[in-house]
Amino acid sequence: MKAISLRKPEWIRRFGVTTFAALLAGLTSLNGLDRDQCISYLAGLREVSGQTIYQSYFIPHGPVAGLVFSLFLRILPTGGWALIAGSATLNALAALVVGNIVKKTTQSESAAVSAGLLTAIWFLPVFGAYYHDHLAYFWGLLALWCWLEEGVTAAIFSGALITLAFHTKQTVGLAVLIGFALALAFTHPKATRYRLSAWIAGFLLCHVVVLGTLWLKGVGQNYFLYNFVYAWHFSSSAPAEKGWLAVLTGFLLPFHINPVLMIAEGGWGRLAFYPVVMAIYLAYASALKNRPSFSLVFALFSTVIGGSLLGRLHAHLFLGMGIVIVLLSYRSLWSSSVVATYAALGLLYVFVLHGRIVPTNPYYASTDLAPLRIGANSQSLSNEQILRYLRSHPGEYALIGDSSDLIPLALRKSPWNPSVNFTQLTIPKKPTLRKRWESDFLAAVSSHDVKQIVIARKFLEVFPLIRQSLETEYLKIFESEGEPLLLFQKSS
Repeated sequence: MKAISLRKPEWIRRFGVTTFAALLAGLTSLNGLDRDQCISYLAGLREVSGQTIYQSYFIPHGPVAGLVFSLFLRILPTGGWALIAGSATLNALAALVVGNIVKKTTQSESAAVSAGLLTAIWFLPVFGAYYHDHLAYFWGLLALWCWLEEGVTAAIFSGALITLAFHTKQTVGLAVLIGFALALAFTHPKATRYRLSAWIAGFLLCHVVVLGTLWLKGVGQNYFLYNFVYAWHFSSSAPAEKGWLAVLTGFLLPFHINPVLMIAEGGWGRLAFYPVVMAIYLAYASALKNRPSFSLVFALFSTVIGGSLLGRLHAHLFLGMGIVIVLLSYRSLWSSSVVATYAALGLLYVFVLHGRIVPTNPYYASTDLAPLRIGANSQSLSNEQILRYLRSHPGEYALIGDSSDLIPLALRKSPWNPSVNFTQLTIPKKPTLRKRWESDFLAAVSSHDVKQIVIARKFLEVFPLIRQSLETEYLKIFESEGEPLLLFQKSS
């Protein structure tokens, strides 16, 4: 792969954008955690603790995000600093790679800086912190950059990185794969046989390495169960706006924003985001009028498809739109104004979602979550009460509750429950799969001599076998205030 040569002023501007990307993502990650942002953090903690993924615990997607985050946990003094560093690194690299993609596509350094700036603001800071969806899309961006470079070696890396995206998050990996295929069909229908063969080789080889490693660890079957069987049952019963059919409507209504309903309901968040939707429609029109670049088609369709499959808040799914907006506008006399408008809009979202100063719970400053600002809310209060007890009563423990995420992170000690988090993706509705989940939990409790179990009250009705075990083998110590979490201690 050829290195991109930068003159000194260009290097300074690119370095400034990359530094800004790191600082902004570091600041947004400092302002606390929500339940989604805990997922990769919890998976990384399990890895550092020596637990085996898909055996000791499982997540409803590939292992890459947790493995990557575990590197930050190993080298930094607290988990809080690991989250800040991981977020800053991911956002900075995304801004840098997008700048290189646009420079390669346009030969314009100002366009490259503009695309990097929009990515620095929108890519991760609007969401808040390190997350597997964004890491998966980053691999897709890196794959695009590799493909734009000449040579067979770069094509091999490009294919391998698409695979890595898939094993980070299936839906994002599928989105970038389809985006790559559409870009190839629209712009490179006669790509050299050797480069395409090399890309396919890299794609397949990376699959073999990842799946082979999982099979050698004896967890290959569980990988398919948790990542595909569970996910299939969830998607088949999901609402239409979050299921696989959403991809079809997503092309017509990107991010599922219906302008008629948006205006009728007065959805100010959707109204503010609509300039991003308009950029997608303009990209459609531009592609019909002029032959689009490979980068434009890839970024456009991978973002549109990803936005449909993920079903997240629209503002979290900007993904590759920095490339799209700049490629549409960089030749215009108004290009600077366009970039400034989208940058200001992104900063507005960052401020609204993560910039407000809220009261914090001072207890967490003395835990492994430091220096993160943990809000003084019902969840942090109930988790604090549990934490004080667990710190004074050492032993193995397990959790069942979607409001208990802060406990293992603050302790820096992994629990023995089989799923990292608790959603419809990890606790299936199908009776046979749910019974298996209960059996896995009870087996882990027994084999690791779990002394304490924390469970949300609502799950006592969901898991009758676990409730029976608690009633016969454990003593209820107390029920926390705020979020209703019950703490049980094993009978002596």
